[in-house]
Amino acid sequence: SVMKQAVKTALNDNNDGRLNSMGYSLGFERQEYKKGLALLDDSLRIKPDDCYATNSKGYLLMRTGDLKQSREYFEASDKACLEAAKANPDEDYAYPLAVNYAHLAENYGLSGDNNQANSYFNHALRIGSAKARDEITEVATHLQEKQILSKANLELFISYIRWIEQPEAPKAAITKKK
Repeated sequence: SVMKQAVKTALNDNNDGRLNSMGYSLGFERQEYKKGLALLDDSLRIKPDDCYATNSKGYLLMRTGDLKQSREYFEASDKACLEAAKANPDEDYAYPLAVNYAHLAENYGLSGDNNQANSYFNHALRIGSAKARDEITEVATHLQEKQILSKANLELFISYIRWIEQPEAPKAAITKKK
């Protein structure tokens, strides 16, 4: 199959980014968590502290119901993204950080800790990454369905959506003053 050939190529190339993308896609789009997690393990063997791959692994673990280990990967992703942002100040790490905080919000929501869920969701929104819209919207939907999302976060989410839907949305975070 095309997927098997792509996996073989990525493994032979030792391409951590491609392995991460395929592992996440297998889990996210096809619910093939075991296969996806194996590819993410291969990606993390190549680049152990990658903020994207650690988030992807946390996400797939969350989808399998392993909330505790999932949270450990999200926390590792947060640390890795913050360190990468310091080391590469010209690169924008708002997207992976916002996605990671949104995933932590969902994880805590699934764990029954509504306060932490709202705290992390608030962090995700305040980073102001327009690129993270789909992930943040998915988490907002899940938290709202479970009646976890606070009224303040719901209002902030609405402001976030309005802000990123502006024809020329500013690149800075919504909480920064002009």
